[in-house]
Amino acid sequence: MKEGREVLPYGMREIDGKRVIAVQTRTWRGEHYQVALYFIDDDGSDRCAAEVIRTDYYAITTTHLLELNERDRIRRCSAPSTASSTNPCLIGTRPNA
Repeated sequence: MKEGREVLPYGMREIDGKRVIAVQTRTWRGEHYQVALYFIDDDGSDRCAAEVIRTDYYAITTTHLLELNERDRIRRCSAPSTASSTNPCLIGTRPNA
């Protein structure tokens, strides 16, 4: 089980004359984690504006997902060779009920 927090800088862009800085945080609670993506607008003055978007995820390994697919009778599961190890893509079929 994973616990703790991570901060991941996303980068900075110039949009409409303002610097927009994006930073992601992940707060882990076992197999679940919350992702917050912060957008900071800096127009060069002594104040800036910020907005945050949050969502929750369930972290699951590819092996566990394949086990769940087998349990739920999803067959011919595979991971195409174009999928990466950090962003796997699984394809499976379910027989007609």
